[in-house]
Amino acid sequence: MPRPDSERSGALFYLGASLIALCFLPFAAFGIPLPAATLPWQRQIIGAAFSAICLLGALAGISPSTCSRLSPSKPKLGEPSRTANTNSGGPIGRRVQKQGHHATCSNYGSHVVHIAGAVHCAGCTGLVLGAATALAGSTLYFFVGIPLPCPLFAFWLGFAGVALGLLQHPLYALFRTRRGGVRVVVNITFVVGAFLLLSSVADLTGNLMLEAFLLLAILYWIFTRIAMSRRSHREICTRCGDKGCPLSEAPD
Repeated sequence: MPRPDSERSGALFYLGASLIALCFLPFAAFGIPLPAATLPWQRQIIGAAFSAICLLGALAGISPSTCSRLSPSKPKLGEPSRTANTNSGGPIGRRVQKQGHHATCSNYGSHVVHIAGAVHCAGCTGLVLGAATALAGSTLYFFVGIPLPCPLFAFWLGFAGVALGLLQHPLYALFRTRRGGVRVVVNITFVVGAFLLLSSVADLTGNLMLEAFLLLAILYWIFTRIAMSRRSHREICTRCGDKGCPLSEAPD
């Protein structure tokens, strides 16, 4: 099991590197003369690669337990625990039941949304909806050939959306976010922002190397978002201190 300090440092490293990559983009797109670098069917190739990333992200959002674990030595979120205390003294009981792949605990109340009587992870729901929107936009732009109305505005809108998505967990803590719907909107904005960045860079520069760099950056941003989410989950369980919970990170 990774130590909390090392996991926290790793997540912050991911975040710092992601923000550096994001801030590099305006300089690369507008401030650095780029040599011409194009390929036949370049737009379709870039679009296909981005669509594949969206599909993988959507699959991860639909089945989040494969990429969101607190620890391999403890029960996974969403799985019943054999050692769980079922007394009613704790919040919502002590069993680790599936609640949008989070523990059925009031500490995770802001991490879930209720849709048609079912409980879903707010972040994953936003990622799936964002991926569906980005896929539709990718099809229209990269394959149908519908241009962006204002590439420069789309670039900065996408920049802001990705920055918000990367910084979402510190912002949730800062503003004490208690509504899962906010997390849904933020994660939709994160994915759609990545699409706007990629399509606007394709319009403004048409440079293959910069587009390839951006695709790699998008993949890295996704891993950063997962790392920050895992860090947030671990901190919730650490602060809880309920030793009767099988997911507790409290010292024995």
